[in-house]
Amino acid sequence: MNSPKRLHPVAAILRFLRSLRELALPLVIFIFVGGGRERLFDTLYVVGIIVIVLGMLIFGILTWLRFTYRVEKDELRIESGVFVRKKRYIPIEKIQSIDVSSGVIQRMFGLVKVQVETAGGGDEAEAVLSAVTKVEAEELKVVLSKRTYTDEQDEKIEEIDEVVLSPKDILIMASTSGGVGVVLSALFAFLTQVDEFIPYDYVYGVARNVVGSSVVIIVVGVVFVTLLAWIVAIVSASVKFGNYKLVKRGENLYISRGLLEKREMTIPIKRIQAVRVQENIVRQLFGFASIYIEVAGGAIDKKEETSTFLLPIVSKKEVPKLLERFTPDFIVDSEVNSLPKRAQKRYIFRTIIPSIVVILIISLLLNPWGYISVILLPIAYLVGVSMYREAGWVVKENRLLLRYRFLNRHTVFARRNRIQAFHFIHSFFQRKSLLASIVVSTQSKLTGKHFKVMDVDEVDAIELYHWYSYEKKQPS
Repeated sequence: MNSPKRLHPVAAILRFLRSLRELALPLVIFIFVGGGRERLFDTLYVVGIIVIVLGMLIFGILTWLRFTYRVEKDELRIESGVFVRKKRYIPIEKIQSIDVSSGVIQRMFGLVKVQVETAGGGDEAEAVLSAVTKVEAEELKVVLSKRTYTDEQDEKIEEIDEVVLSPKDILIMASTSGGVGVVLSALFAFLTQVDEFIPYDYVYGVARNVVGSSVVIIVVGVVFVTLLAWIVAIVSASVKFGNYKLVKRGENLYISRGLLEKREMTIPIKRIQAVRVQENIVRQLFGFASIYIEVAGGAIDKKEETSTFLLPIVSKKEVPKLLERFTPDFIVDSEVNSLPKRAQKRYIFRTIIPSIVVILIISLLLNPWGYISVILLPIAYLVGVSMYREAGWVVKENRLLLRYRFLNRHTVFARRNRIQAFHFIHSFFQRKSLLASIVVSTQSKLTGKHFKVMDVDEVDAIELYHWYSYEKKQPS
């Protein structure tokens, strides 16, 4: 692959569609708000729109023509740029992962998209090849992974372990994902962008009539909107995580998922920095959890921020067995050490004070109905007690387990040699109670990932500090 190669011509179409999507909202405003309906049919007005669209198409073609890639001297070399020529050389030894995905358009032409990730590469992939053939993608993976076809053949005789999530598993995951809030937030964000088209006078008139008619109608309306958002969240999660498959072969994990857009990711096990088991309130009630891995180089999906799903939904009872199968180096099977009793009041204090502020604000703004918000006080108390009871830690040889929660419960498994930093936090009030907080940081993207357990016994916190640092002096 020493000679420069271009992407498939479909890459020009993909670039054009991306530009069109980015300018979709400005174009809609340009068409409908530009000056009234009579201008819509004005010749110059229509010609202007056509020129903009054609310009984006031509720019997409030029971008494709000016983009080349090759592998030379142990580097992936990419040259791009329509007006300013850009050259990017990526050493093979710095490549952390190679992700392969195929959207609807790529599938129509039998193509895939290849993304190359490096450690500390930020939010964006270091290199993106938007349209290459499957054969070219496999050849590229072989070359960038420093493997030969003989190695590929040898891998076939290695032991393979895999987990495939059934449609029932995906439905459970989608139903308990808490995506309702995300859908409602997205709807609110959309409305703020198109507020010029919303007839607020009519909406307010309808709202006044509804409020004055019946509380039942209001309740039914809220339930309907929530149910609709829940259904949308289920469909979205099912499309995103459908056909989810996890395979362990040799020293790599292979993750694939997606109905409309198929995504694949190869994760070297040695790049895993920590394993995290997360349980939201609903899943904890029904005995389910999600397993994440913190990988040097980032997540399979940028929307997942810095964490990658190992398995998006599993039975809590199966978690130890699954970790033993896929990430045995991180297993800690000892009993978790609880926090001292004197730490409980601090956890309760952290939840009670914000709730009092919220109650006062609601009571002042919605008098007299706002006084109902006083129910937040016992809820805040129970949340504080739950946070205290769930928090804990344990060390076994060179492995560390941390557990903490707010709304979601997190159980983190880490190895000492994969921890980037260990912070010992000792505030004035903590010193008075002989307590301290510990923060463990691992490499994952540019900013890393941080896990914190507050109000550990001061003696235990110092021991943990010594366990990580090998120092024999008390931290300042």
